Amino acid sequence: AYDKAYMVRLNLARNQKAPNKALDFLAKDKGDEIRYLVASNTQTSEFTLKQLAKDNLNDIRRAVTDNKNTPKEVISQLIYDEHEEVRLAAAKALYPHKPFI
Repeated sequence: AYDKAYMVRLNLARNQKAPNKALDFLAKDKGDEIRYLVASNTQTSEFTLKQLAKDNLNDIRRAVTDNKNTPKEVISQLIYDEHEEVRLAAAKALYPHKPFI
């Protein structure tokens, strides 16, 4: 996680067997794609997902809504996100059987 090589950090972020501590560290990475992969990784802790739900990029916040480990209260907050795609993804995560147009 501390590696300076972007590809090493990228591959660790996408690794479904990566340790939580490494993913927690990578969640603060400057690389948008790395943070996105951490938000999408099913090994990412609830604590880190809560932090990523506040990320300045809407794609990362949307990825948080799709992660099965994201607490419902975090997804509920993202219903009020400034970006429509994040709001819609949050609604779909909370109400998967309701059709949304």
